[in-house]
Amino acid sequence: MAGVLRINAGTEAGGPIFDGRADALLNQWAHDTADELGKLGEAKLRAFPMDKSGRASGGFQANIHAITDGPESHIRGPMIRGVTWSPWLEGTSSRNQPTGFGGYRLFRKTRLDLQKAAAGVGEKHAGRLIAEMGGG
Repeated sequence: MAGVLRINAGTEAGGPIFDGRADALLNQWAHDTADELGKLGEAKLRAFPMDKSGRASGGFQANIHAITDGPESHIRGPMIRGVTWSPWLEGTSSRNQPTGFGGYRLFRKTRLDLQKAAAGVGEKHAGRLIAEMGGG
């Protein structure tokens, strides 16, 4: 007698990848990583000694602020009337040419430092969030 073998298989998916928690945690990771790097950059820019002229007033450092918006952090150099103009301090302004002042290259140096630190900062936040998802 010939028989029929029927197999019914089903799957049930659950966990952070399927319930949306992973997406939210990835967004949180990107924000936290960018925020910490922005704060590190702000601290580096504020700590950089700038007194070749002997006239430094601290206005530049006092007006440096990191702003984190989602997965990005921005640090804009101040260009406020009465405060030293950021492009001049960086050495990228046409105003630098007649003075011979080449600038401090603050943002370039800070960018290089932050690029070196980025992997470690990202891994730190990834480890914390993976643990929150029940991994690691």
